[in-house]
Amino acid sequence: MLFPTTIVGSFPQPEWLIDRAKLAGRFPPRVRAQELWRIPAPYLAEAQDDATIVAIRAQEEAGLDIVSDGEITLTGSGRELLQRPEIRAAYLEGQAR
Repeated sequence: MLFPTTIVGSFPQPEWLIDRAKLAGRFPPRVRAQELWRIPAPYLAEAQDDATIVAIRAQEEAGLDIVSDGEITLTGSGRELLQRPEIRAAYLEGQAR
């Protein structure tokens, strides 16, 4: 094998999972917004897991050497990390120095 193959970027979220018309009207996209998902909140995590499996299988079937989760649950930017209390505290502590 000369070079391992993989994808770069996010795998498209399936139409049954996210409302693309609503998503297209948002910039930057915020997939944490519940109104963008086609699946009711109690079943969303399971549906996202199913979509992730579909993305992984598609990559395997394409013969990629390195597969990923496809970033199916990607929420739009690294700023989401700052919403986690432990990350935000560490960030703010670093800014104070």
